[in-house]
Amino acid sequence: MTYKELLKNHIKLTKLGNLKLSKDLIGILCCQYNPDRFNIWKSVFCEGYKGSYLSLLQSPHVTTLQRYADVSKKEFAKDVRFSRYCFLQMLYNNDDMFRALKRCDKLIELYEDIKASGINETPILLDSPIVESNHNASDYEIYEGHHRLACAYVLDIDCECDVYSWERV
Repeated sequence: MTYKELLKNHIKLTKLGNLKLSKDLIGILCCQYNPDRFNIWKSVFCEGYKGSYLSLLQSPHVTTLQRYADVSKKEFAKDVRFSRYCFLQMLYNNDDMFRALKRCDKLIELYEDIKASGINETPILLDSPIVESNHNASDYEIYEGHHRLACAYVLDIDCECDVYSWERV
C-alpha cells in the first residue's frame, strides 16, 4: 500500500482543538514523512546536511519564499528555476520544467494572497506522526497546509491551526 492510499483510505481523524502558532512555533513543525517520496525530498538538501530533513524551517517551501521576500521580483523571476522548491517540483513531475515553474508561481501567488488577506483556510496538524521515522523532530506533524504555514513563517504572522489525533481504520 502506498502512503497516499494509507492517508486516503485507512486513517480516521478526530479533532482535538485549535492551536495558535507564532513564527517561532511554526518554525519547529515538521512536514509529513512520506516513505514513497522521502528520497526525492532528501535529495534537494546539500550533501552532508545535519539538520532535520522534515523541518518546515529548512524546507524548500520556506527557503524559496525567503528568497522571494529578500530580492526584487525581477531578480527572483530570473533565478526561480534554480530554487530548491522548483528542483523538488521537477523531481516530483518527471523533469517537467513548465509544470515545476507553474507550481512555483502558485506558491508565490499564495504568498501574495496571504500577505494581502491573511490565511483563509486553516492548516491541519496531527498530534503525532502517521509514519514514525528518525526524521520526525516535532510533536506535531503538518497534515495539510505546508504552503500556508511556510508563507505565515516568512511573513511573520501568527497562524491558527486545527489539531487532530488519528487512528488506523
